[in-house]
Amino acid sequence: LDYDAKLWFKGQTPEEIALWKTFRILDTRPEIGDGKLTVFSIQNGIAPPHEPAIYYINRASACKTNLTFNEYFEAVLDMLGIADWQYLFTEVSLEDLKADGIYQKLKKSLEALQKAFPNKDYSRYFKLLEER
Repeated sequence: LDYDAKLWFKGQTPEEIALWKTFRILDTRPEIGDGKLTVFSIQNGIAPPHEPAIYYINRASACKTNLTFNEYFEAVLDMLGIADWQYLFTEVSLEDLKADGIYQKLKKSLEALQKAFPNKDYSRYFKLLEER
């Protein structure tokens, strides 16, 4: 592929640009248009049984998750469309999540899911949110 340099954000290092060129869209929210999507990284030497890394992109920030493909889709089913759940599986700090307002929204969303589905155990996700 012939990548146009204008597609890349100003200030990115050559390493960051190289990484972004490996991204392929896995999951997106085009109806919202908020610039958030999940991608996987296609890199040389990554083949079964190894899996490509999965990243959550919030505008120009790519956060690597600790999810496999199977784990990603299991979480999709558990999260039932709540926004920004992917942050639960990144190393983004609690302070950063609070500063951006994401922490409170995630906590309220998880509480709503627990209330709506009392037989489903969401404790794992609450623990992931708090243990940062």
